[in-house]
Order: sequence, then C-alpha cells, then structure tokens
Amino acid sequence: MKIISSLLIIIILAGFLACREKSAGPSEKGPGSTNTRILDSIKKLDSLSLSLRVQNDKLSVVYAKTALTLARSSDSPQALIKAYNAMGNAYSTRHQDSSYYYYNLGLKLSDSINEVKEKPYLLYDVAMIYLNTFNYKTAMILLDSCIDLSSKTGSY
Repeated sequence: MKIISSLLIIIILAGFLACREKSAGPSEKGPGSTNTRILDSIKKLDSLSLSLRVQNDKLSVVYAKTALTLARSSDSPQALIKAYNAMGNAYSTRHQDSSYYYYNLGLKLSDSINEVKEKPYLLYDVAMIYLNTFNYKTAMILLDSCIDLSSKTGSY
C-alpha cells in the first residue's frame, strides 16, 4: 500500500512539473496558467485527502502535505489557503489541535489578503472543532459569521 501511494504522489508531482515546464509567458491569469493548474491539483489532492481521512488518516495527511508543498511552490496565496484547509481537514479526525492550527493559518492569511471566498469554509471547520469540544457558544458565533459571509460572497 505504501508503494502504491508513493507512486501515485510521484505521478502527480511529475504531472505538475511537466505542466509547469510547458507554461509559457508571464500570463498567469488564464485558465491554462500555472497557478490555475496548481489550484486544480490542490483541489484534487484535498478531495483525495477528505475521502481517506477516516479510513486511512496517514495517507490523508500525505496527500494534504503534497498539496501544501505544491502551494508553497507557487506564488498564490489562494493556493496556500486551500492547502492549509486541506491540512486541517486531514488532521481533523484524530488530531484536532493540529487541525485548528492549520485552519487558523488559513484564516490569518485570508484576512491579510482580504480573501473572503475561502473564509466561510475555514470558519465552518473551526466551528466544528468547537462543536466537538462542547463549546457551543463559540461554535454558534463562528457558524453565524460563516452564514453571514457566505450570503455576502455567494460561497455556499
């Protein structure tokens, strides 16, 4: 199982590097740009991580760490926010303190660059941690903020 997961990670990184070499010019805004491909790769790794976090939490963390490595290689703070969310999700099953740490990194970064699209998701995830620790008052405040931001931004 370790060999298969390692090979899958190597294939994903090789595909990313091949796409990165093919990207031409300074244009980084279009649908074929490097940052767009990195964000797509991070979303896919996050989906893999989410689907495995209960069955195989160690492999889930490997996928999330791969997403974080990709995000750090890019110049995109949005990619880094998504990767922090993926790391938080990967740790949420058994290590809620680490999960809380990564969610807060994502929240701080989204605040610093005024990124409001990802913030409701992060607030929801932090609220679930408070809910699991029976801190209902803080969870409700965070969920209310989540609903308010979601309705303003249209991110549901």
